[in-house]
This record gives sequence, C-alpha cells and structure tokens, in this order.
Amino acid sequence: HSMRARAIEVLEELDRRGPLPAEDRFLLAVLYEAQGDAARSQERLRELAQAPLRNPRYLAQYARGLVGKGRNAAALAEA
Repeated sequence: HSMRARAIEVLEELDRRGPLPAEDRFLLAVLYEAQGDAARSQERLRELAQAPLRNPRYLAQYARGLVGKGRNAAALAEA
C-alpha cells in the first residue's frame, strides 16, 4: 500500500464522518489525480469549483483537468 493510497483512505474515512474542509477536499482531488483516478478527481474539483466561495486555485486545477482531457469548451464554460 503506497503512502498516497493510505492518505486517500484516511481522507475518505474522515469525509464519511463529516464533510471535509475545502482544503482537504482539494488535497483528496489532487491525490486522486496523482493516483490516476481522473474521474474522481474531476468530480471533487467540480464540487469545489461550484462552491459559493470559488477559490481560484480550485478553479485552475479543475480547468487544467478538463483541458488535459480535451474538454476545452467545458473548461471555458466553468470559468
């Protein structure tokens, strides 16, 4: 079990107990991406990008993921 996989497990367990703070949800999304799970990463980032306090850091990471998948129009629509 890698350290990354263990970190994901811990964050997921904490999230089941109650909503994670935005920074921890962002970290989880980045960990998913690093593990090769782009779909879960984009799902988390989409949630963060649509939050009332749209943090530019979260939006940028979400857009990078969309552009990386060739979804340029979707990235522009989210901005």
